[in-house]
Amino acid sequence: MMLQGPQVSWAPLKIKKLGTSLCRQCHREMIERAFSKDRIHWPLVDSKGCLNCHAPHGAKQKKLLNGLTLTVCGKCHSDTVELQAWSKKNPKNKKLCEPVKTGNCISCHAPHSSDNILLFARTSINAELCGECHEWQSHSTHPIGDKVIDQRNKNLTLDCLSCHKGCGTGNKPSMLHYELTEELCIQCHTDRKR
Repeated sequence: MMLQGPQVSWAPLKIKKLGTSLCRQCHREMIERAFSKDRIHWPLVDSKGCLNCHAPHGAKQKKLLNGLTLTVCGKCHSDTVELQAWSKKNPKNKKLCEPVKTGNCISCHAPHSSDNILLFARTSINAELCGECHEWQSHSTHPIGDKVIDQRNKNLTLDCLSCHKGCGTGNKPSMLHYELTEELCIQCHTDRKR
């Protein structure tokens, strides 16, 4: 006996393309812009592509994110999210950066790609990234900037992240790399070591 009527697919919900290839059909310019950068966030290039972070059919969050920014980023960067949680609980951390307090990773990092290290959203750490919220020129009496060479690595200059950890440091005060200021200072000023 033969069935009459239209042919039915055995996989009616199967998508025609996978990952970023599917999204590129409508979001070509954005995806090409992302792939033109020096550093691409790895979820864009795996088999799921955009669907690692975005829900294609609808979401409560802006830009169709699968959840809050901290939750979406925390799926892969759980160690950083943990540091932020510890930093928030630490009574020594009276002055946390706003993005750490709110879990807004994309205040500092570009979510898709960037020409900067660590997918930073801006080129200059001092003037543009940290300087957006902090008065870095008057923050410290210690010289920092493009002309100040880091004594630990002559290929680097001193910037805010030379002393502070941007995403939180758990039990260390003021988001410093070390618990005691002296421990931090003697990394470069070895003559001051006791």
